[in-house]
Amino acid sequence: MRMMDRIDTKKAMVITDFDQELASSFKEITNRDAEELLVFNSYGALISQPYGCLMRNVILALYYEGVQDIYILAENAQQHDQDDLLEKMKEAGITEHTLKTLNYLDAVQHNVLNWLAGPSDVHEAMRKNKELITKHPLIPKTVTVRTFIVDRETGGYEEVY
Repeated sequence: MRMMDRIDTKKAMVITDFDQELASSFKEITNRDAEELLVFNSYGALISQPYGCLMRNVILALYYEGVQDIYILAENAQQHDQDDLLEKMKEAGITEHTLKTLNYLDAVQHNVLNWLAGPSDVHEAMRKNKELITKHPLIPKTVTVRTFIVDRETGGYEEVY
């Protein structure tokens, strides 16, 4: 039996940076029960590479789990401070030389700290996530992608277009 033969209902995928206390908003936003959701947690809900591990998981879930709808949910205050991150890295033994070498090699988007900290504008990040998925050559055009920003304080949310 092929994996596709086992799909009885179409699932929705949620890519999020939420902890469990905000998971209750999934049902309200997606209008689906928990058993119909395939949830991927990603620090910052950011898809930074079109052929990275997260995108690979998205593509495989589309084909093997029957996912037709993708929801990307991020908190409104997800920005990480680069100076704080740099300090933590130095405390862990990462040297400036290592960071400069990675930047020189252009390993990730020209600047390692920018890549790790993520964008400062969460709205723009959600738009880029959506574009990255919808324009990916291995994503069927029939898949819908919606992005939302959730306010941790109020539980309210807004769709990003």
